[in-house]
Amino acid sequence: MKAVIASEFLKIRSLRTWRWFTLATAVCALVSAAWSAVQMAAFLQPFDDYVAASVLRPREELSERTVAELRQNYDSFSDVDTMFTLILTGGQYTGLIFAALLAATVFSAEVRHRTLSASFIAVPVREKVIAAKFIVAAVSGVFLWAVATLVDLAVAAGFAMTTGADFRLPLGAVAVNLGAFVVWSVLGLSIATFFQNHTVAAVVIAVGYVASSTGIQVFAQFFDQFVYHADWLYQLQVLAPGTATQLMTSVDRQMPLLPDPWVGTVVLLGYAALGAAVGAAVLRRKEV
Repeated sequence: MKAVIASEFLKIRSLRTWRWFTLATAVCALVSAAWSAVQMAAFLQPFDDYVAASVLRPREELSERTVAELRQNYDSFSDVDTMFTLILTGGQYTGLIFAALLAATVFSAEVRHRTLSASFIAVPVREKVIAAKFIVAAVSGVFLWAVATLVDLAVAAGFAMTTGADFRLPLGAVAVNLGAFVVWSVLGLSIATFFQNHTVAAVVIAVGYVASSTGIQVFAQFFDQFVYHADWLYQLQVLAPGTATQLMTSVDRQMPLLPDPWVGTVVLLGYAALGAAVGAAVLRRKEV
């Protein structure tokens, strides 16, 4: 089994693509974490200064509702733990797509270069090859998570030094972020087993992720406000993998109208288990 896993790692290293995914993950994490740090710096100042900087109007001219909304926003993000959680999960949105695309790209390359058949012939027990592929896909997700987290740590350390804020390491949020990277790597490989063309698989992953997160949320809000209002119907959007991911990794309950984060975790793990099972079944029956 070790030899099979080693051969799968060799396939990844033989492709230059993994370097581009690593660089893209690092750059996106840097930009996202730095932007979060700039935004969070505003919440370290007193509330009156925050209002003056945010609205650029005398506080006496603001309505009570506006001040209340600013106070709510200030209270949500002025917590130091929340600040460092946002910074240390920077680049998560794009990082999850890259994790899925990397796993899908490696499998698509096998199909394109016809090395998949050679693997099944060399190792007659297909279950070993299939298990090795999913293990390596998960490890590739861990690798990209580590790259993003190291970049985020550097930004967080710089934020702490420049602002004087006490450095915090939210292990829970970082661990959940790791789980999301692993799950989407497995989903990326599973999708590639269905759509073995690289371009098609990449489009399905990218469009599917965006549509099942941002797209579903916009549609759900529009439907809830203008068509039919029902809490249970609005909460059904958690069944979309993108929304489930955002709920699972949400900081300080920024999605209060949806169920608790553990519901998103269960939904996402369910997709990963289903995708792995169906993907393994497809590979087991594939002709060589």
